[in-house]
This record gives sequence, C-alpha cells and structure tokens, in this order.
Amino acid sequence: MSRFQAGALVVYGNLGVHEVEGVGLRRFCDEPAREYYTLRPYFSDSHDRSYIPTEKEAALRPVTPAQQAEADLARIKEVRSCRKRQRNFKEKQ
Repeated sequence: MSRFQAGALVVYGNLGVHEVEGVGLRRFCDEPAREYYTLRPYFSDSHDRSYIPTEKEAALRPVTPAQQAEADLARIKEVRSCRKRQRNFKEKQ
C-alpha cells in the first residue's frame, strides 16, 4: 500500500511542495506498468506533473503542519538562547 494518498501535501526532494493527485498504475515506453504517484506543484498554476514510482517514495516527505513548525522553531530559539547563556557564563569564569 502507498504511504501517501490523493490530496496529501508532500515535499518532493528540493523541488518544493506538491499535491498528490493520485496513485495508480502507469506505463512509460516499453517498461512494464508499475505504481506511480502523480504530483502537481502546489504553488503553481502550471500543468506540469511529476510521476514518482511508489517504491521510490523516500524522495517524498509529508509537509510539516504550521503548528508543529512553529513549535519546532520556538524550541530551536530556546536551545540557541541556552547555548548563548552557557558561552557567556564560561567566558566570565
């Protein structure tokens, strides 16, 4: 079974956010049919599509929800602040 379903938002490599339009069998050239994700660039009105074999789905990752991204950024700021205080403390010793 495929990890992502139609309608899911994924990040495709370094090409940005895409919407999974569908998952299904496709045949290209003389190759046997195999299962592919059909991806559409999310922030574009382009008619471009990418076809990614489902066995190579490691190139796809789910989009991080906004609330989770904000929490992650807050944690990074907290860690940086803590490290800065530690450096300042060591310099004063």
